[in-house]
Amino acid sequence: MFVGYNIVVLATRFLLGRIIEHVGKKKTLIIAVLNSICMVTLLSLGNPTIFIISFSLLGISLGLVYPTGAMLLAEAVDQTNLNLANSLYLTMWDIGCFIGPFTSSFIVIALGIPVALVTSTILPLIILILNFTLWR
Repeated sequence: MFVGYNIVVLATRFLLGRIIEHVGKKKTLIIAVLNSICMVTLLSLGNPTIFIISFSLLGISLGLVYPTGAMLLAEAVDQTNLNLANSLYLTMWDIGCFIGPFTSSFIVIALGIPVALVTSTILPLIILILNFTLWR
């Protein structure tokens, strides 16, 4: 399962240039968030085969989000502040990797893993809705 995930991450990053060339950076991020929502929802179903496949395909999101976010950051920030911006980006990424599992652990304890997985898709759904309604 983890080997499949890492292969998908590497393949996605290998193809990232072509994906961005055809789709654009903003749409690439939208695709990655939609993929996360779909794959995490499938993870919550509990079917072992679907779990393994959706976990592996969740690697698409990591393969797209992290480098595309870094590209957008590099375009948005003045070059003299790029080191600071990259440091903040990486720090926030690490904090997110801590906060997400920490907060969801309480939901896992109280309501179980499937509910925690589905609950973790709420914030990305809100962001996508805002993207398509308010931020156009």
